[in-house]
Amino acid sequence: MPEGKRFKKGEVPNPKGRTKLPGPVKATRSMNRDQIAEIGVILLESSMDTLKELVRDPNATVIKRWAAAVAVKGIATGDFKSLDGLLNRVVGKVKDQVEIFEAPKTEIQRRMEAMTEEQRARFLTNAVKDLEDILDAE
Repeated sequence: MPEGKRFKKGEVPNPKGRTKLPGPVKATRSMNRDQIAEIGVILLESSMDTLKELVRDPNATVIKRWAAAVAVKGIATGDFKSLDGLLNRVVGKVKDQVEIFEAPKTEIQRRMEAMTEEQRARFLTNAVKDLEDILDAE
């Protein structure tokens, strides 16, 4: 922080403290794994009609209604970012997998690996001389 902008001793930048979280957000953060898994199953295995019914169900929990509403709206509008965000929160982000494979070796690579250091050095020196001769001939 710049010198003139520092807080004085005993000065509090936010005297009222942290802002209170809305109820649904607070409820979401306190959910256990089983509750989160249940919502994940509902979102992934329900039909569109079932999700719409869940949104209108006054007996359903707020978080289930909210998750169903986000899913219905995302599907209807093609907003896959909201669906992705919802599923990342409920189910968990899918880990990226990268496959690393080694390309098959060429005949030249196999022969070079079979050579001793001395043979390789001689081969490369001769190859460079051959290239120089070709370039000089042009």
